[in-house]
Amino acid sequence: MWFNESKSLKYYRLRKEDLINTIKHTKAKYGTVSIKNENTRIIALITNNSKSFDVDDRQREKSLGLKIVFERIRIMNGNISDDIKRNKGTSFMFSIPIQNPVNIF
Repeated sequence: MWFNESKSLKYYRLRKEDLINTIKHTKAKYGTVSIKNENTRIIALITNNSKSFDVDDRQREKSLGLKIVFERIRIMNGNISDDIKRNKGTSFMFSIPIQNPVNIF
């Protein structure tokens, strides 16, 4: 198991919030979610072909959806990077540490 029960629920809610934000705000025609185990971390990449938006620090502070995503990442001691370009789509990469890494391969 990658996460304990509490962290699994937090991870599920993070994924859910990200997908809800995508559906609700981006007008994307398609998107992808890939998740992989990199021994000590779970890496998730979310991309879509949205019209997107320009995000600066001020907009991030006002966006409740982004605040929730960033806060959930922080609570799980994770990292997030984004690539958001107006009319060229959006990508978010989450990296969350695994409590007790196990090599499943």
